[in-house]
Amino acid sequence: MLLAPDETQIELLTAVGDMLAGEAPFDRWYVPDLDVVAEEARLMDLAGPMGWLGMAAPEAVGGSGGDLVDECLVFMKLGERIMPLGLLAGAVAVSATIAAGQSDLAAAFIAGTARAALAAGEEPRAFGTAGATHVLRIAQTELSLAQGRTIGAETVALDASSSTATIAEEGSLLRSIDAPLKLRLQLLAAAMLQGLARTACNESNAYAKVREQFGRPIGSFQAVRHRIADMELRARLAEAQVSFAAVALRDGRADAELQVLSALLLAGDAAMSNGETNIHNHGAIGTTTENIGHLLLKRAILLIALTGEASLLKDRIADCQPPIM
Repeated sequence: MLLAPDETQIELLTAVGDMLAGEAPFDRWYVPDLDVVAEEARLMDLAGPMGWLGMAAPEAVGGSGGDLVDECLVFMKLGERIMPLGLLAGAVAVSATIAAGQSDLAAAFIAGTARAALAAGEEPRAFGTAGATHVLRIAQTELSLAQGRTIGAETVALDASSSTATIAEEGSLLRSIDAPLKLRLQLLAAAMLQGLARTACNESNAYAKVREQFGRPIGSFQAVRHRIADMELRARLAEAQVSFAAVALRDGRADAELQVLSALLLAGDAAMSNGETNIHNHGAIGTTTENIGHLLLKRAILLIALTGEASLLKDRIADCQPPIM
């Protein structure tokens, strides 16, 4: 089984990365008087033309005709930047509506004329609400998609780069207890967490080359080198597990649930650990708002809280079917 991206996938990821470098630089979060909700809406406007939400959808509904692995690779690349949570909700909403036979609504999500916010449990607040017309709610045993409207003002979420608001749900369009659908959401969340782990590692590596102590770059000190090596290992292990989980879920392997939950657990740990270590590697500047370290760590905390806390994932993994050898 070959997990490495093929030539076409590499070209796709290069194009996505180049576009994000221009449209989603980290320094945009430090523009004076930035309207976070408007910035989130601007980034969501890119999703339709770039085809991010229809990567694994049939061409008949406006998708790209790829598969879950293609979608997962793109979400790892999107995760390297601080991108709207509406992308995660929207991609899963596309899959949910296609599975429910609502092709017109799926096409609307792909085109960007319909947008989904993300909510967990029974909480009335949803995240990624800029321009949202629907809400995708994650419950313990099911997913639901409903039309929704914002009540009150949209404010800034935990990570200061995503909107949040109270949502009124106006009738459920569909409820799904289809396990692969929730696993798809958790897999894409794991992909975004892996992207965060990768960025934290890259930021530390770059800083270690230019920050000097005692007349030498701090990257020359063994303690710093070892921390960055550990960060690189965590990012690579998470990437490998996320990639394998995507193949397992796509192919309907009997151990798909185990692989996806393991990917979410591993990627979540990598994002949290690398985020914390990145702040540590930057010293005093790492604790300031002018450094992106806090954004990476807060986004990891938010994604984990919405899609799977470590203790719950471990309990579920313990009950899963053993891996196929």
